[in-house]
Amino acid sequence: MYFPDIATFLSSVSFPVTPDEFIIGGYFAPGDGGGGTFVWVPIPPPPPTIIPPDEDLGIIFYHPSNPTGSQGYFKRIYSGPINVRWFGA
Repeated sequence: MYFPDIATFLSSVSFPVTPDEFIIGGYFAPGDGGGGTFVWVPIPPPPPTIIPPDEDLGIIFYHPSNPTGSQGYFKRIYSGPINVRWFGA
């Protein structure tokens, strides 16, 4: 499923999330280098006490209505070096 930017993606996705690949065109706008492919990683109940660290945000992020990650998180699929544009730079 394609979305032009992360804000549109987050405002369009609702819970429960159907496992799927999500292609984001850019961080702020398509082609700005901040996009990528994400997958939903569900966390089965009860939620674990270990949630991915904040340093991984940009590679892993949570939906605004699921800030604790209790239901799961979105994970970037990538290979190679990390790109600062993924974080909005």
